[in-house]
Formats: sequence, structure tokens, C-alpha cells
Amino acid sequence: MHVLFAALQSLFSLWMLIDAVRNQHPVYWRLVVLIPFGEWAYFFAIYLPHNGIHPLSDLKKLGRSVVRIPIDVGEAESVAQETPSPENNLRLAQAYLEDGQHGRAVDLYDAYVHRHPLEIEPRFRLAGGLLLLERTDEALPHLERIVELDRTWHEFEATFELARAYNMLDRPADAEALLTRIAKGSQRLAPTIELAAHLASVGDKTAATIELKRALKTYERSPEFIRNQDYYQAKRARKLLKTF
Repeated sequence: MHVLFAALQSLFSLWMLIDAVRNQHPVYWRLVVLIPFGEWAYFFAIYLPHNGIHPLSDLKKLGRSVVRIPIDVGEAESVAQETPSPENNLRLAQAYLEDGQHGRAVDLYDAYVHRHPLEIEPRFRLAGGLLLLERTDEALPHLERIVELDRTWHEFEATFELARAYNMLDRPADAEALLTRIAKGSQRLAPTIELAAHLASVGDKTAATIELKRALKTYERSPEFIRNQDYYQAKRARKLLKTF
């Protein structure tokens, strides 16, 4: 058994060493792979991110989407009535949103946001509820405020939602201006991909191609940690580029 384990460990180390050489990672990573348990450090720090897998962020997503148990509306209403604290009202708003009672959710989120104007998550959920109610014009100022507070929030989620809202309101020029500003101010690829997709959707595939090629060139010259972080986005950008 020990012999089998040692053989598998050696094969795993060799695999990581070949990957480090093939992808031209810094020489010191090749040395790290050769020390005891160094291959595991390389696996989590370099190999997984380079292949579009981010363990910490994926665990956060898992915690938000899979592990979290849906809130029972009746129980949340009882708790909020008994103790109408801001936290309990937020929990009730989320329960309403999950239950499809978007109007009720919007009312609670709106009241909370008025008292806590700098908190982004509740404002984003308020905007989401308004969008679900097809009240896009009312959602717009909330999305704009989030972008003012933090344009990179949740991997630019609010920024991209704002661009889509502009398009829904037949304001493509505003969507393009927003995405152009964000793309030029960031080394990350996601904003440029959104910009290119927008440009292509309005018929300007030439400009979309130019933006993607520029962003990919910047990506190739970026520090290693950024290339690892955006490896999956680079694959998306190249795939999109082939469609133009």
C-alpha cells in the first residue's frame, strides 16, 4: 500500500512539474514542486486557477447557492413581526423575493435602503426586484448608485446589470459609454468581453474585434496572478473573437 501511495505521489509531482514547464510558469514554482508537498501548493495556487477553477470563490458561491436553505416565508414573517429589526426585515424581504412576492420584497428593501444608503447588497436586491416587476426606470438609479460606490462589486455584476438596463430602456449609447469607461479603467477581461458583446449586438463587430484583441494583448503582458485569475475569461474572449 505504501509503495502504491509513493508511486501515485511521484506521478502527481511529475504531472505538476510538466504543467509548470509547459505553461512557462516562473522557475521557482518548478523548485517548489520538488519539495515535500510542494506539488499540492502548486496544484491549488497555480494549476486550478490557471484552469479557471478558484477554490475559495467557488466555495463562497457554493455557500450562497447550494448550502443555504431557502427561507420559510411564514417563519420569517413571524420573526419580523415579533422583532422588527433591520436584519429580520431584510431576511423577510429575501424570503418574499425567493417566493416570487416581488412587490412586497421591493417595499421592504426600499425602506431598508433609505436608512442604509451605503450598503450595496440590499440596494442590488431592490434593483433586482424592480427589474423583475419590469420597473426598469426605477431600478436604474439604484444600479447607477452601486456603480458609483463600487464598480467592481461582485465581479462587476451591478455594472453589467446597469448596461443591460440601459439597453432595455433603448439607451445603447449609455450602455456603451459605461462599459467603455469600466473596460479602460480595469485590467480585468470581463468588462471588455461585455463591451465587445454589446458592440457586436449593435452591429459594430469591427470595434468589438479591436477591443478584444487589445484586451487579450494586455492580458498576455499582465502579472501572473492576473493571468491566473482571468484564465477562464481569456478563453471566453478568444471564443467570442472567433464568432466575429
